[in-house]
Amino acid sequence: MGADISTVALKRAAATDSRETITWLPFDVTADQFDRTYDLVALSYFHIASDDVAVLQKIADAVGPGGTLLVVMH
Repeated sequence: MGADISTVALKRAAATDSRETITWLPFDVTADQFDRTYDLVALSYFHIASDDVAVLQKIADAVGPGGTLLVVMH
């Protein structure tokens, strides 16, 4: 699954998925809930505020056993 809050970003990502192996879904990490765990969870350019600890925990909880949480910041 590929997820983003931006439908524009989702359309761009889907356009590069030539094998069509990824399901692209709108998702707001501050409001939506993960319904399963994943082998890889990548968090890119999420601007962390002091009250985002619960959101970060929710993201970390979405990583399955032996999985990887990849965080990209700038």
